[in-house]
Amino acid sequence: MVAGIALFIFFVSLWQNLGAVPESQFHPDESRWLNRSHYLRDLFHPTSKVWEDRYLTRGQPPMGSYVTAVGLLFQGRSLDQHGPWDFHFGNETSIVWNAVKGNMPAPGDLVAARRTSAAVGALTCVVLFMTVARLTNVVGGAIAALFLAFHPLQIYLASLAVSDAVFTLFVALATYTIVALAAKPSWLRAITLGVVLGLGASTKLSPLFVAATLAALGPVILADGLIRRVPLAGSLWSRWSRVDHVPNRRLGWMLVSLPAVTFGTFVATYPYLWPDPIGRTQLLLNFRQNEMDNQARIWTTSAIDSRLEALQRTWQNLEHTYSTTGRVFAAVGRIFDRDWSGFGIDLPLAIVGFVLLARLALTRGLPSKHSLALAVLGLQSAVILLKLRIDFNRYYVPLIFICALGIGILVGQAWDVLLRAVIRRSSSVSPRLRQTLGTRPLRSPGTAHRQSTAADR
Repeated sequence: MVAGIALFIFFVSLWQNLGAVPESQFHPDESRWLNRSHYLRDLFHPTSKVWEDRYLTRGQPPMGSYVTAVGLLFQGRSLDQHGPWDFHFGNETSIVWNAVKGNMPAPGDLVAARRTSAAVGALTCVVLFMTVARLTNVVGGAIAALFLAFHPLQIYLASLAVSDAVFTLFVALATYTIVALAAKPSWLRAITLGVVLGLGASTKLSPLFVAATLAALGPVILADGLIRRVPLAGSLWSRWSRVDHVPNRRLGWMLVSLPAVTFGTFVATYPYLWPDPIGRTQLLLNFRQNEMDNQARIWTTSAIDSRLEALQRTWQNLEHTYSTTGRVFAAVGRIFDRDWSGFGIDLPLAIVGFVLLARLALTRGLPSKHSLALAVLGLQSAVILLKLRIDFNRYYVPLIFICALGIGILVGQAWDVLLRAVIRRSSSVSPRLRQTLGTRPLRSPGTAHRQSTAADR
């Protein structure tokens, strides 16, 4: 049943994304991502001039270009593309100069790259389904995935030949992997998490900060025994941490290892960094900060000057401008000949979901899948909001994924409560049906604590 739901979600999302491919207006950034698709070929020639320190090589990490190239090759297209778009001489509404200079993608290449993004966006919905299903149940997972599949901004950016859909996929994979790691700690899963974060950093840089902060949880887990000996604070800590219930205390060392694996993967996939990994990474970080500052100076009406304004812009975009519930309200309004557009409740629902996730984290303890999922999502959100200097819609896509996960938690928890109420009233519900419906068999109060194992986390 789970595999069938996953396939259904994939094709629903793909249908939504592909439907927008011919309708989405051309964006100049698409030209640059297509132009850099040759990076995949150049990855096998890491000492070539392509990886010298220059504007385009430093401008964006290469993973989005690699994925674009794979999609082009799979669809029989060439990696020998047009020239890079020059923003000094045009934008999406002024393309003549760049078109004359050969910087405009061929229609077939543009459509092929957009189809690649559409498939990536659909995969993200499947990963979201699997993640929420592990945190709650398949009903919550399905609703979360469908919420994301029908989100207008997700559809728009999954129908453009840019890297935002790719990055969101890596955020989704990192969340799923850390949930799996918490449920059953192993070095294979820990290394996989580091690799996923490294691939995400090779798309956008923020996972480097996420990995470094997650690693700080490792010493906390390892020092659990010492913290418990602290007067008063140790007693309070022991009620929540539950580290003593974890069968594999190596989880602390696994988290400590994340930055090394993440950074190693990041460097391995980006030959530009090889001559001086640390120095050139710092150049990348400085370059991205300068780019953000320049964008804020050029587009003054979109500039974000404070973190409060960043929160306000995020709320406006995800609650009113782009909203899945807004689409639902607008559709219902049309039935009754009313204009109910521009109104949504995505964020309030998501906030309630994350309150419930935080409650689960407090109940299950620090090393639980709920706590570590909350950590990775909170860190990724914090990095985005702290670094946001310009109100460009593409920067909000990972936040849409996070919002969808919160809504899935809310629905999953509500479904669980509803089914438990039904099961209490009916003794004829079989254990197999309970499992199919997405809830665990009820336990007697006396056995509930004894059966709190790693699998329950």
